[in-house]
Amino acid sequence: MKNANAIRLLFISNTISGIAQGISMIAVPWYFTHHLGMSKLFGLLYFSLTFVTLIWGTYVGTIVDRYDRKTIFLWINIFGAIGLLISTFFCQFFVVVPWYIAIAPFFITALIYNIHFPNLYSFAQEITESIHYSKITSILEIQGQLAFAISGALASLLLMGTEHQKIDIAGFVFNLGLDIQPWTLGKIFLVNGITYLFSFIFIYYIQFERIADRKIDTGTVYERLMIGFRFLKGHKGLLYFGVFSLFVFATILVCSTYLMPIYVNNHLHAGANVYAGSEMYFALGSLIAGFFTARIFTNHLKYSRVIVSLSLICSLVYLVLFESNSILIFYIMHFLLGFLNASVRILRITYLFQHTPNSVIGRA
Repeated sequence: MKNANAIRLLFISNTISGIAQGISMIAVPWYFTHHLGMSKLFGLLYFSLTFVTLIWGTYVGTIVDRYDRKTIFLWINIFGAIGLLISTFFCQFFVVVPWYIAIAPFFITALIYNIHFPNLYSFAQEITESIHYSKITSILEIQGQLAFAISGALASLLLMGTEHQKIDIAGFVFNLGLDIQPWTLGKIFLVNGITYLFSFIFIYYIQFERIADRKIDTGTVYERLMIGFRFLKGHKGLLYFGVFSLFVFATILVCSTYLMPIYVNNHLHAGANVYAGSEMYFALGSLIAGFFTARIFTNHLKYSRVIVSLSLICSLVYLVLFESNSILIFYIMHFLLGFLNASVRILRITYLFQHTPNSVIGRA
């Protein structure tokens, strides 16, 4: 495989930043729900963020398709490091971090996510031979979910600390032999900020040979947007596939970020270790999907049918969660959600890689 070393460095960088980002994205919703008792406020803020990212996400495609994608990664990490380290600085002035400071790193990370993943997939397609698309999308999913599994374990440890030198992670009690105090938000943001710097270093040393044919549009933002819209208008089947195959991920995003902290705190009456543990089981299911999905579903003509079936199963999982108040069932359902979501994502991205030119994939 060409660019093997570049792809390895890309994966390492993505894993390092992904672990710290995952901890912050788990810590902030839990902080609003459990410590501040402001789950409704967080919901309103998350709604506002969603509206902002609708606009930002549309603009992002014009950036990804216009500029060097390695350079974009470097700027993302600089922005993330500065934003998180500034938030860390302000956290030092408060015993209880106010909501407007706690939400800032969450907003920063969400904005980074919206450019990071289109850029990641576009860059991966740009430096990978087409025969390896399925393999690369699977590895990306495995790598991303492995990072999230680690972040879930660390979030459980950092948010709850130990009790009598023991910690409950994903339903298993471990004796660490030492007492660890719960971390403050400031410390968590500090680690996240530092990891952006490490990620920057790995990205900086990436050397690659462009494989995909990429014609760069140099027009205005509006002109580049119109090219993207015209492409989708001329490929309506691809447009419908891309939109509707994203529905499972959309529900996961809302549940994981907003609903599940409330569900764990108010419905299961459990702690942050259960919330973080569910993310670990979710990641474990995703890991298994990453290893087997591409091998099982090799015919891209059947991708849409498979995604419909997986989406229906996902709806049944939500019904089980609605009826149950068992922590064990909660973990099992999150494992299934992880498997279903990752399977759909792998099939979706592989199909888009195969049917979208690299010069317009960021906008698509």
